[in-house]
Order: sequence, then structure tokens, then C-alpha cells
Amino acid sequence: MDIEYFAGEAFDVPDEITLNADGTADLQVPEGTEFDSATNSLTFASGEVHMNEIPQGVDSVLNDDGTITVTLSEGMEFNAETGSLHISNELLNQFAPEPLEFTTDGQVVIHLPEDTLYFADGSFVISADSADFMDEGNAGEGPNAEGTVTSAA
Repeated sequence: MDIEYFAGEAFDVPDEITLNADGTADLQVPEGTEFDSATNSLTFASGEVHMNEIPQGVDSVLNDDGTITVTLSEGMEFNAETGSLHISNELLNQFAPEPLEFTTDGQVVIHLPEDTLYFADGSFVISADSADFMDEGNAGEGPNAEGTVTSAA
């Protein structure tokens, strides 16, 4: 069983990220970011972005002056007018933690572990053995004292 949310609804998303109804996302880049159309790359000012914030698989370089240059790959498009980076649905899913899926109809699906217990009222409990199924955060309020994660309907 999975949990489904509509993008931007009941799903905690950082302010600089907009989840779109078509399963894509727009990321507001920090002020001072420079776009080079010749190389299709963004250079972030020193201290604005850290290498550990750039998803694996994205071509990025830490420059000698502390800036970071990211070469935009297929599925990424910079909009200079809005200062935002548009990310395709395919890339968004590639970058997301494994149990998350962003659908092309604007839903966010959280694939819960197989040993999750479900109840008639719509609540569920994720076992202590599976409570860390997401790299960052979890689907409920846990973990509880016994290590489980519980979510109310």
C-alpha cells in the first residue's frame, strides 16, 4: 500500500521548490547565480550551495574561488526571467529518496515498507525494523519509544 498526496498539499516542501501539477518541479536558484548559455551551466556564488546538496549524477565542479558550477543535463532548463531551474518528472524521481514517487498527474506517492500494519480507520504503523525506510524524514510522527512510526488517518 502507498500514501498519496497531491503536490504541495500536506507534503512539507522547502520554500524554494515548487512541485507542479504535471509532476515536474521548479527550483528557485539563490541570488547571484550566473547562467552560461554557451556551456548550459549554472555557477552558484560561494557559500550559497554546497556540494552535498547537489544530487548524485549531476555534473558539478567546486571551483578554486569557492563557487560551484553545475552543467545542466537533459531534463533541466534554466529560466533567466524567473531565476528558476525547471526539473523534469524523470529527473525529479531520479533525485528523490527511493520510497518517493512524483507522478505526472501531480501526486506524490510514498511507497511504504512491506511489513507496515494498516488499520480500518486509515492509520498505519511502520515497524521498528523499517522505521528508517526513508533517508530524510519519514511518513509519520515517529519514531515512537519502541522504534515504530505511527501515522493517524
